[in-house]
Amino acid sequence: MIEGACRRDAAGPFRVHGRGHVDVYDEVICDGGQRALEYRTMRTSKPVTVTLGEMQERVEARLQSGAYASVSEVVRAGLRALDREEAAIDAVLREKVRDALDDPRPSLPADQVFDELRAHHAARMKAAGRDA
Repeated sequence: MIEGACRRDAAGPFRVHGRGHVDVYDEVICDGGQRALEYRTMRTSKPVTVTLGEMQERVEARLQSGAYASVSEVVRAGLRALDREEAAIDAVLREKVRDALDDPRPSLPADQVFDELRAHHAARMKAAGRDA
């Protein structure tokens, strides 16, 4: 840092976003018109405590293998995997709804559908020897 009286530049700080933090650089103008940068870090996420229970051993195994450097990395990878899984399920469900809406066959009355389901269930129960 340059010695002497300094003031922040009117342009304001500029930010560099990292993983879990933002590096903030303030440009300051010092005596004699010299410019310098003041650096500070701001967290963009807050610490969270998680009780893993039986899963703790699985986390430790991943850390020991060297695949992950921290518990936070393991948890983030798990959340990314969950996001991918949920997105895949959503895509399948959307496809099924789209197929159903695009089906040219006429709709069936609900009473007919339930009558057929009851008959199907009764036939299965009878075949299994458990008359309904």
